Amino acid sequence: MDAGQLQLHFAQANRRIVEIENQIARQRKLIADLAHEGRETDIAEDLLKRLEETLAAFEHHRRIILEGLYKPL
Repeated sequence: MDAGQLQLHFAQANRRIVEIENQIARQRKLIADLAHEGRETDIAEDLLKRLEETLAAFEHHRRIILEGLYKPL
């Protein structure tokens, strides 16, 4: 894969990370709202955990792309 393709993949990974971070923020707010109302949060918390795992995977993917971008030729 050439540097241009790697840069494209890096930009896509960054966009996905921002999207997931936004979803995580919304989910945390939802959990806080549910808890404030005295409602169950188990399912919402489980989804938050999955979103955080997804974020970690995207961040790992981005690190791999960076390694490819900065790998000596």
